[in-house]
Amino acid sequence: IDDMKSRSNLEEKFRIINLGIHRQASLYPWTHYIPGVLLETGWDARRRFYEFLKDEAITALYTTASYLKRLYYWFEHDGFFHQFGVISYQAQGLSLLERDDLAHFFGCPLFSVYGTQECSLLGIECRFHQGGFHTNPEFGILEILGKNDAVLDSDIGNITYTYFENEISPFIRYQIGDSGKIVKNGKCKCGKSSDLLFFEGKAAEIIFLPNGNAIICKAVSMLVDEFLVGRAYQFQLAHMTRQNLFLIRIIPRGSLSENLLAQLTTSVSRMLQNSLKVKLESVNKIPI
Repeated sequence: IDDMKSRSNLEEKFRIINLGIHRQASLYPWTHYIPGVLLETGWDARRRFYEFLKDEAITALYTTASYLKRLYYWFEHDGFFHQFGVISYQAQGLSLLERDDLAHFFGCPLFSVYGTQECSLLGIECRFHQGGFHTNPEFGILEILGKNDAVLDSDIGNITYTYFENEISPFIRYQIGDSGKIVKNGKCKCGKSSDLLFFEGKAAEIIFLPNGNAIICKAVSMLVDEFLVGRAYQFQLAHMTRQNLFLIRIIPRGSLSENLLAQLTTSVSRMLQNSLKVKLESVNKIPI
């Protein structure tokens, strides 16, 4: 009964919807779970969704970075706006420019959590350290491993987690598939004293060039973001190895000048050491 009362009080204080995170659809006291694909199924479905936001007086949104950017797109496309009090996103990271653009549009605080489906919550974003997540040592042991599984103190390596909460099947030095670094932290202004984890991208997100060199995909993504922030809703990078092609799909907010596109193509080509053909493609929807 106490749990039910606590759930009811939380629901009354925060009218929260879960947009698109299906595996957590029944874990928390959401006001409602909304499949993310609903946004793409036509105007009638979105109209009913917009009416739901208003009728239910939704105050908080929990979603992924990708669905948040699609919501941004559809709000502008449909001429609709709903004022959330706070937005929490997960699953993918946002660059500083993307985050600032979204926070300005939605007019509310954005914060992120970092975790995995297998090991639950690994870190909570610190509002005083952009891109940093306070670790949760009470749940498990977070390490950064380099070559030959050497533990790294402050360098970038593979994010590895030992998780004891699952007593039936504990995870010992589970490699998540992400890369990052840990920065030792004293007493933080936010009140936490745990270390800070900085997520640097997927460990597998390396672009191998025909000339034998390699480049981190995040570097290319940050470069493209500098050109397109405020000018595009989303973009996607696709390395097509057989065609020796690097494709950039863009959902533009308006018309993009030929000069801007030419500069973007030249800059990306230079970063890729002119070893791949760079092609830009304007689309209405990013393919999965």
